[in-house]
Amino acid sequence: MNYLLEKFNMNKITAKHSNKPLHLQKANALGRKEIIDWAKSELVNKGVTVSRSELRGHISFTNKGIKEALNQPHNHYHAKNQAVKNIVELLENSTYAGSAEDFKARRFKFHYFKTTIKEDDSFIVIKEGYDNTFRFYSIVDRIK
Repeated sequence: MNYLLEKFNMNKITAKHSNKPLHLQKANALGRKEIIDWAKSELVNKGVTVSRSELRGHISFTNKGIKEALNQPHNHYHAKNQAVKNIVELLENSTYAGSAEDFKARRFKFHYFKTTIKEDDSFIVIKEGYDNTFRFYSIVDRIK
């Protein structure tokens, strides 16, 4: 066992908002940072877009959308975060599941694309702005 974990019993230390041991929380944070950096350089900065016949435009990627996806709770949290690295392929191979107006009555709507993460259904969420732009918004395990 790691000396620090043994000496200070860090497996028992948890943050107030999480029941995960502190060393696992830090590992998750490092994983998110790596994915954010990858997405910024490979998707956002390169202007990568995905075209879907169900939408009247191309889906683009933003830092805000990547961060939203990584912070979203999910039954397979780590696998969902890793799926961000395959988001273009997932979007291209997903099934359109429909759309919904924003439940807070703001001027945008969400489109849902069904995919699979760890053999369970998940949904890629695309946010359509009032200006008819389409942006990757999140990955969730159920639609509200």
